[in-house]
Amino acid sequence: MAESLENINPELIKQYIESGSNEGLTQDQAFYLQVLKQVQQLMTGQCNDEPGKKSKKFIVKYLVNAYPGEISEYQAGNFYADAINFFYIVKDVKLEAWGNYYADELHQLYLATINSATCIKDYETAHKILLSEMDARTKYRPQESKFPEELFKRPVKVYTQDPRLLSQDKVNRRDLAKIIDDWEFVTEADKKRIKVDAGIEAPELILNTYNETDKGK
Repeated sequence: MAESLENINPELIKQYIESGSNEGLTQDQAFYLQVLKQVQQLMTGQCNDEPGKKSKKFIVKYLVNAYPGEISEYQAGNFYADAINFFYIVKDVKLEAWGNYYADELHQLYLATINSATCIKDYETAHKILLSEMDARTKYRPQESKFPEELFKRPVKVYTQDPRLLSQDKVNRRDLAKIIDDWEFVTEADKKRIKVDAGIEAPELILNTYNETDKGK
């Protein structure tokens, strides 16, 4: 029997979980994973033969009776411990089920604390346990984004005077200048500015000149 999960290739563990295939596993490793999966089902209430979530004491006794001469009480306890660590070794398995399992354990602890409370401090302890239960139930729950991912991406802006870069036909500058000149509702100054903005004409450079008397103005 394999000593621990670390001795088994994680990809083979994933393969066994998804398809039940023993390919690549030794006989001991296959038996180990079979029992481990059974322990998980008992812990999370997914075992058809034994409905409901089972305690460690029940699981240890169940394994000893189910596999007489093969699994001792000590080994059964190790199976229980390995089942808890199982999800941390196989990263592709969802942790939400284990979060619910721990939350149920915390809820039982909360009920025991609140039912036996005799002072304010006991009720404060029960309140902390309840908060831990809420955290366990929601910690591994997948969160859906309310906004599309594209909304947070920085937009790409392209500035160009060549329309061909945008899959547009190149505009004849003379024809465009003639269209602007025909605009009767636009002043000559505005026509000039539009032509400059459209790249039809070069902008005029206005040089400011001053003499010594301009200083201090």
